Order: sequence, then C-alpha cells, then structure tokens
Amino acid sequence: MHYAVLTLPAVVAPVREGRLRALAVMTRQRSPALPAVPAIAEAGLPEAQFDRWSGIVAPSGTPRRIVEQLHGDIVQVLGKATLRKLFIQQGAESTPESTPDGFMRLMQEEYLRYQALIREGAIRAE
Repeated sequence: MHYAVLTLPAVVAPVREGRLRALAVMTRQRSPALPAVPAIAEAGLPEAQFDRWSGIVAPSGTPRRIVEQLHGDIVQVLGKATLRKLFIQQGAESTPESTPDGFMRLMQEEYLRYQALIREGAIRAE
C-alpha cells in the first residue's frame, strides 16, 4: 500500500518514530500530537476535511438530571491535566467544554452531512 487514511491515534507513534510519513491530518487545524504535519486544507484539499469524533451516550429517555450528573463527572475527569496530556500524546483530544446538547447537535449535523454525501455520491449498500 502506498498511502492510507487512518485515525490519528493509530499512526502517532509510527510517524514520530519515522516509520510512516504523514502527509496531512484530516482535521480543520493541525493536531497538537503532530504539530509539524499540516491540516488537510493547508495541503490543498479543504473539501477533504474529516473530524473523527466519539462521545458517550445514554439510552433515550434517561432523566435529564442523570445526564447532567454523568456529564459533570466526565468533565471533571477530562479536566485533569495528566489525562489531557495523555490523550494528546496518543493523538486524541478531549473536549470537556462540550455539553450534552452540543454533542446532540454535532451528531445531528454529522448525520445530515453524511446523508447528503451518500445521496450526492449515489452510494448504495451492496
């Protein structure tokens, strides 16, 4: 294989060790894990931007007070400097400033974005 698009945590170590050469990160901005590697827009392909994200969800109907308590606990843990540093070293970033409502909006926006790409590309399941 001459090139691949992989998640940042999967390639941080091999790039740092010189076993792989990163051409760009697919995010809007450079990654703190590999600050010398340009963002995809800097590499001339702004339309190829792709932010990988993950989050924690609860079953539909979970009482708001439980969601808020879980969120508070998670923010407290993600706010610890040692954990944030570990995440960055591994090519991941935490966003404890995110809110449950903000994450819901992100998921909805991403769903609509990919739905449009699937429609525009006439992508079909095989």
